[in-house]
Amino acid sequence: MTEALSLYLDACCLNRPYDDPSQERVWSETEAVKSILRGREAGRWQIIGSDALLLELDRTPDEQRRKYHLRSETFMDQIIMAEQLHRDRAAFFHPFGIQPLDALHLAIAELGGADFFLTTDDRLLRSCRRLSTQLRLKVMNPLQWIEEVEAHE
Repeated sequence: MTEALSLYLDACCLNRPYDDPSQERVWSETEAVKSILRGREAGRWQIIGSDALLLELDRTPDEQRRKYHLRSETFMDQIIMAEQLHRDRAAFFHPFGIQPLDALHLAIAELGGADFFLTTDDRLLRSCRRLSTQLRLKVMNPLQWIEEVEAHE
């Protein structure tokens, strides 16, 4: 039996179900995130999280979202604690236009063994495309990722 793929969903992904679904893109990405979470529940892949991600989600100003995020820890198979080696790797990403918290998430995912880092943040996706040869994981939009997975089944 092969080991399940590991995914790191950033806060943008986990917040997507609470964004305005009247926009087609938002609705499609919401459905992709829900499908990813269902796939995790079915054992198809694992979700890696971090203390930095949980802290970011806990700071969400919207009470309904915060209540939803209290459950976040329950659908993470592994929670990685940020350490100096993650901060050092994150510093490598800063000159490429990646914001500090995004860089930390990316470093934790990469060093934590995630196969994919999923985000709905277009700016982060563009920055990561420029870095693709220097990354140890693939960065994708969750809709793109789930479409590729389903195409190969």
